[in-house]
Amino acid sequence: MEKTLTELLMYAENVKKELNSAILSDSFSQVGKCKEAFDKAIKDYNEKAVILDYITLRSKSEPMKAAIDQLSIATIESKQNKDKETGTITYTLESATKQIDLVAFDEFCQREKLEIAHESLWKYKVERFCLLITYKVMKDLNCDTGKLEESYYISDIAKQIDLGKTPTSNSAILKQLQTIIDAIIYVEESGKNIYKVTSHDVNYIVATMTRRSKSGTVVSPRPTTMHMLVMDVLHRIITNGDYQVEYMTKKQAKESKEAEVVIVTEK
Repeated sequence: MEKTLTELLMYAENVKKELNSAILSDSFSQVGKCKEAFDKAIKDYNEKAVILDYITLRSKSEPMKAAIDQLSIATIESKQNKDKETGTITYTLESATKQIDLVAFDEFCQREKLEIAHESLWKYKVERFCLLITYKVMKDLNCDTGKLEESYYISDIAKQIDLGKTPTSNSAILKQLQTIIDAIIYVEESGKNIYKVTSHDVNYIVATMTRRSKSGTVVSPRPTTMHMLVMDVLHRIITNGDYQVEYMTKKQAKESKEAEVVIVTEK
């Protein structure tokens, strides 16, 4: 008989106690086993939480919209705590969230013969969009794109998707992004989708889609990353929300400097 979510949480708490007990009693032979069991307990809980939420969302009258509106699933994670005096590291169990994987949820619903997206090939449009965006990023950085087409990994289905030419402006990105949104969720009003992409959504995609590698190169977004960003855009559109920007505050800077002083003092 499968354990309930409550039982899985209780089990994770008990394993955590065993792990911390092994650490504090210097039972090194048990620490590894307990840590492995702790990680698995968290994994089992989170997998169960995802499935239960998928089942609930699938039962809604508009599963896709419900999933986009919810955005994330409540999960758990471990956190290390270091004792200031002894340096001993113990573990706590913390609440966390995991963004809903729209591709996984769509496939979950399809297994029950339930089509929740406006177009079945929407995820391949996202994949094609990633290639076009990579072209744009490379051109913007004056990189050679000559071998990109033959070396870039893209599925055979995505190769057949036509989203237009490589976007050379934010307005071109907006048009392609709207095509993707239309493929995922579409409610017609006066011949157009009521869920409309704005320049702010394009700016969000552009601001978050790439990252810097350790070697100093620009890492272009993979489909999995772009799926997350598209989900963020969909959530903002459906909830009529706003984007947020994180930055270091004066308080955080002060706390950071105080922490540096403590570290220096300890040395």
